[in-house]
Amino acid sequence: MEQDHYKNLLMSAPVGYAYHRIILDEKNHPCDYVFLDANPAFEQLTGLETSRILNKRVTEILPGITDDGFDWIGKFGEIALNRGNLMFEQYSKPLKKWFRVQVHSSEKLHFSTVFVDITATKQEEEVQNLLLDNIRTQIWYLSDLEHYGRVNQAHADFLGIPKEKLQHKSLYDFLKKHEADQCVIANKQVFEGKKPVTTEEWVVNGKGERRLLRVNKNPKLDDRGNVEYVVCSADDITARRNAKQALRLSEEKFRHIFHNSPLGIFHSDINGVITDCNDSFVTIIGSSQEAIVGLNILDLPDIRVRNAMIGALEGRKMTFEGEYASTTADKITPLRAFFAPITDDSEKVNGAIGIVEDITERKKAEMELRISEQKLRSLIEGIDEVIFVLNNDLVITEFSQPISRKLLRAKEEFLGKSLDEIEFPEPAKSRILTALMETRDTGEFTNLEYYLDMPDGRFWYDMNITSAKDFDGHRILIGVIRDATRRKEAEQALRESETKYRQLFDDSPISLWEQDFSDVKKQLDEICREPIDDLRAWFMDRPGLVRELAAKVKVLDVNKATVRQYHARSKEELKAGIHQVFVDESYPAFMEALVLIAQGGREFSLVKKHKTLDGKELDVELHWAVISGYESTYSRVITSVFDLTDRKRTEEIIQKNLQEKNVLLSEIHHRVKNNMAVISSLLTLQSEFEEHNIKSPKEILQDTRNRVHSMSLVHELVYETNNFAEISFNRLLQRLATNIDQAYGSDDKDISVTISAEELMLELNQSLPCTLLANELISNAYLHAFKEKKEGTIEVSFFKEDGHYHLIVRDDGKGVDDPGKLEKPDSFGYTIIHGLVNQMRGSIEVHPQYPGLAVAVVFEPHKPFDTGSSSDN
Repeated sequence: MEQDHYKNLLMSAPVGYAYHRIILDEKNHPCDYVFLDANPAFEQLTGLETSRILNKRVTEILPGITDDGFDWIGKFGEIALNRGNLMFEQYSKPLKKWFRVQVHSSEKLHFSTVFVDITATKQEEEVQNLLLDNIRTQIWYLSDLEHYGRVNQAHADFLGIPKEKLQHKSLYDFLKKHEADQCVIANKQVFEGKKPVTTEEWVVNGKGERRLLRVNKNPKLDDRGNVEYVVCSADDITARRNAKQALRLSEEKFRHIFHNSPLGIFHSDINGVITDCNDSFVTIIGSSQEAIVGLNILDLPDIRVRNAMIGALEGRKMTFEGEYASTTADKITPLRAFFAPITDDSEKVNGAIGIVEDITERKKAEMELRISEQKLRSLIEGIDEVIFVLNNDLVITEFSQPISRKLLRAKEEFLGKSLDEIEFPEPAKSRILTALMETRDTGEFTNLEYYLDMPDGRFWYDMNITSAKDFDGHRILIGVIRDATRRKEAEQALRESETKYRQLFDDSPISLWEQDFSDVKKQLDEICREPIDDLRAWFMDRPGLVRELAAKVKVLDVNKATVRQYHARSKEELKAGIHQVFVDESYPAFMEALVLIAQGGREFSLVKKHKTLDGKELDVELHWAVISGYESTYSRVITSVFDLTDRKRTEEIIQKNLQEKNVLLSEIHHRVKNNMAVISSLLTLQSEFEEHNIKSPKEILQDTRNRVHSMSLVHELVYETNNFAEISFNRLLQRLATNIDQAYGSDDKDISVTISAEELMLELNQSLPCTLLANELISNAYLHAFKEKKEGTIEVSFFKEDGHYHLIVRDDGKGVDDPGKLEKPDSFGYTIIHGLVNQMRGSIEVHPQYPGLAVAVVFEPHKPFDTGSSSDN
């Protein structure tokens, strides 16, 4: 009976009651629970009929309970497993209500719940919180002398402290001790006096500003007359105090604004009667001040205006827009009006204000906008691009294509259809559909390229897809298609051009470097911001900086010739070991380059030292130039590097040869002078010998000519062989014999000259007297040995024996009666012969033979450029 009594109590209780059994999974974790009993109040609170829920799982009855965000099963399971009591407040998404829930378990796996619907209270509380946090008045309450209870946002903002650090905290947690002590003293007056207290206090806010607050502290007393808590509020009246004076000073200004505003403004009393208006309002309404002032708006026939005024007098802000027909004038005007209540200091409504704008021009603008939109649509349809719009289901709602787009079909074949329904070639169709779905799902811009194979070739297209919203807020997709065929063809041509120029770069026989000087340029610009008189001297004082800047140069690429020139196996090896290329002698030239770059140079040449990767030193000439388009950054520079090493070596050899030839030329000038002296001496000597000689002048000139010609033969051979130090005497004797035969030979005599000479080189100083000597000996034989004979032979021998040269001239002529006379001659010819032998420091012997005569001369060879003493010249 007692059990039935308690059950009857639960069943008739005004609160929702239910009894449950928890269900565990294989890991003994709560996973569900079963309804075992419930009272009518539970059914009324939750809307769950008892007949339909008993002995059923909650996940069957409320499938959304696991997605509620609150673990109801876990919370109830914890109590059922551990036995105990719990009370909490929670919102139920499936039931859409707030409940205060009391859970109790006295038997394991079983629990009872008592539900109280607190939805209305929670909603009221949320409204209160919203109101409290959205008013400017600071509100808080004190639970005792020093502890805060709840705090609104305005109070937290004023103190500059987050709400969570204020609520239920002690004043000493966030104020300095002396400040907290003062507050406690002031609070004590309210807690002990148990009466409201209003004060005005200067307080420093969280920004460090000193503000005047009007603070109200109102104690809340319990049934026994004790202070339960103190509600506090504060208003910042700093501005209000200052505003009173400002209000008085600005009243005239606002009156001026009221009367001169381009907007129509009127004021009404609490009954809706217009008490004042400005001239703009009179103009907009189209009446007079006298007709309008005193007019009751609540009596107007336009119900929209009346409702707007009623709302304002009730304390609400109201708006009205539309055409208004004036009752005081025959005028209809498009208006937009704003009505607002006017309140006193106690927030009591005592009138209303209306602000009226004539929107005739705006209406005209809207009409013009519609016309403009129509023009825009016409313009879109006329541009050379396909434009289409799809809804969220990828159905085409708008479609515009130019007449030139022969690849597409008529507009009607697209409108109202999805892409799946439209015949379109693959793979373009699949790619477009994928891009459209991606933009629809992500809302992000998408771009793609696709091609269509047409009878007259392949055509490329570029499509942009943008996500937007229509006027109703629904997502739409906007697509724009451009013909990209020409661009693709240009890109292909560009790639081919780049390939060609890349081949030219790689296969150039000249070393080419592609470099990035942008970091160097930036640092030089920084350096040059400060005035520097002599940048070159400035860098010379900072060699470390020069090396640092050299290290900032980036080598982007090198060609094959560069790899070969620096003895690298690959570009990668050269770029990795680029620091090995530079030697100490490289940096002065790099410093000159820095100066030129700092001065804005974009092209220059330098000569510097480099080294190959295997250590060979190179002399190189650099031609450095900034690529067009990169003049501002210097990020692309082409450098051609010419190896001057072989040319330098050749120049050194040429310089050495030039020095030698200068010496030889000087020597030749000296010898020419000596030759002229020899000729002069010969002429003088011959004139002395021939005073009593019976030779004719023609014969004398012929002898002299032969002697001079023999001297010239020496110089001919020098220039022919390009050897200024020595000549081949064998060749000289051959030419000399030919010359003498042409000079003295005749048709009535047959005289032959045979030359038997070794290939010996005769030093130039000896070749001249030796040639004159051979000329005299051969000429004498021609002229004197065969006077009584019609034919004969002259043999000339030249050879080297025992370190001496031997010149022998033999003839088979008549010979001489007394060879001794030739040892001490009195003839001009042998006088010259003996003089030449002495000059050569040689010896001469005359050997009679039958028939004929042999003359032998022996002398030592001279070394090249050994000109002997001046007395020999």
